[in-house]
Amino acid sequence: SGEWIEVEDLPEDLLETPPSTELPAFHDVVRDAKRRQIVDAIQRANGNVSEAARVLGLHPNYLHRLVTRLGLRDSIRPDRVTGHFG
Repeated sequence: SGEWIEVEDLPEDLLETPPSTELPAFHDVVRDAKRRQIVDAIQRANGNVSEAARVLGLHPNYLHRLVTRLGLRDSIRPDRVTGHFG
């Protein structure tokens, strides 16, 4: 919405693509750390994704994209999550 393109505006594929296939274990570790951090933040925010995004320092739309990209919809109880997790 601003005049600058920010990290959260970029497609997740671009941010997650390893520079080469030599370090797949590193990316697995990073992905697992992201999953744990996101699930923990959403649970601590009582399912409020906007609040979890604020605590994590992320834009809520970017957090929604991460939840989808990292396959976390099933890890987060739908009855406690606010937002659009369709």
